[in-house]
Amino acid sequence: MIRTAQLSSLLMYTRAIEQYAYVKAFVKQTIQKRDGTQRDIDSFEIYVNNDIDYFKDQCIKNMNFAVPNTLREDLSIESWESGMLILNEQAQFVQHFFNKRK
Repeated sequence: MIRTAQLSSLLMYTRAIEQYAYVKAFVKQTIQKRDGTQRDIDSFEIYVNNDIDYFKDQCIKNMNFAVPNTLREDLSIESWESGMLILNEQAQFVQHFFNKRK
């Protein structure tokens, strides 16, 4: 049950990261259209990338905090990358689980 909740959370977090990517591309394009400098674009990208990294770290931290102490050793997710590996390994289950609910 906890692993299913984690997979659901990881999927939602991934969708949020996708939205970050769309916004990042749109704002970058807007800066270019408004004759922004390369420095403006670089600064914006650094800002957004730092925000994304912080978001990822907080997602994993808060998800692990919700796991009971007795199960943390078995169910904790170490990093964003390891969470994405778990999500990828369980892709078939996730697709089945969410498609079944439609």
